[in-house]
Amino acid sequence: MRTLLPILSLLAFAAGCADEPTQEGRRPESSGSSAQDRIDRLRSIGYAEVSEEAHGAEELGVQHFEEKRSAPGYNLHTNRFTCSVVLMDARGRELNRWERPRDRSWSNCQLLADGDLIVIGQEESTPYLGAIDEHRYLTRLSWEGAERWRADVNAHHDFHLFEDGRLAVLSFRRNTEAQDDVVLREDSVHLLSASGEVLEFRSLYEVLGSDSAIHAMTEVEPVEKADLRYQDLIHANSIEFLRQPEEAEANPLFDPGHVLVSSRHQDVVFVFDWESAELLWAWGPGELMGPHDATLLPNGHFLIFDNGLGRGWSRVVELDPVTKEIVWQFFSESRGDFYSASRGSSQRLANGNTLIAESDRSRAFEVTPGGRIVWYWRNTERNDLGQLVTIVRMKRLPLDFVDAILAGR
Repeated sequence: MRTLLPILSLLAFAAGCADEPTQEGRRPESSGSSAQDRIDRLRSIGYAEVSEEAHGAEELGVQHFEEKRSAPGYNLHTNRFTCSVVLMDARGRELNRWERPRDRSWSNCQLLADGDLIVIGQEESTPYLGAIDEHRYLTRLSWEGAERWRADVNAHHDFHLFEDGRLAVLSFRRNTEAQDDVVLREDSVHLLSASGEVLEFRSLYEVLGSDSAIHAMTEVEPVEKADLRYQDLIHANSIEFLRQPEEAEANPLFDPGHVLVSSRHQDVVFVFDWESAELLWAWGPGELMGPHDATLLPNGHFLIFDNGLGRGWSRVVELDPVTKEIVWQFFSESRGDFYSASRGSSQRLANGNTLIAESDRSRAFEVTPGGRIVWYWRNTERNDLGQLVTIVRMKRLPLDFVDAILAGR
């Protein structure tokens, strides 16, 4: 393949076991330092709309594919600011597309067995109020894109789909009581029925701030938008209910009803009990910087996309939550070659490989446990100005799951 050598040269990665992160991975000194001021500024900027790199058309699409080493499946990704979701095969051939270009942005999505798509979206609004803007929704679309239902619950970033069809979606509400002159974006979770009706509600602000011995809340500088000052203290971005009965037998941390959440602005992943709203476990400050997409692996470990906000390079870490030791990590030997200041995702595949979405650079790649790149893709989606748009996450779906949907079309 003509572009193979430039790609592999650009992506000189390292992966393997790690007793602890290198000193470069640790968080800069705390409050009041110039490093902390820089992190506060980066947090306030928001998420990039277009890729920071200019690439010619010949460098887009699937650039490298080792079929025998790659995990079989189809790839599903969201183009954030063109409000589209694309399902494609391993060679980049588009199989279906959902889109709503009149809206402002789309976030995480999930394809259902009947071909429907659930996606988080946000409408255009004037004035736009950044993280505190309330024009957000969760919707279910048919294979053809028709809206089946919509829940206006200020949904953002991620949701968890239960086997019975219920959903737990990250959301927020404006809290004007926390500070006199600043509106708090109070991150929360709405539990919805299979048709989008609100069943229950939990405040992540109350959960995460409930036990300072487990997690001491980090202060975050307020942001001003359209004469409104607000504080985005948590900025949760992933949610998953822990469901592994065999792990729960060995450790109550994994009991059903416990919830794993990632917080960008607190540099932490944490677990809480849904029924009691009790904070049970937390890890990250001093190790993670602006993390995303924390997921539970079959071996009871957590896989986390560590953005490195303020550090300048990203990595993916596999954490043993019992010992709080990093047992595997993946990063670029040339640190800046792999960096997404915002968003990003990582998925452990059935063959042990890891699929990684480097969102800000609008690319994704699959690596073996030893760090070999076996699949590499650059987004082809452009906005009206011809700029490459950023992606949110990419997930690989099993062949039989998608084939069954296609067979029914």
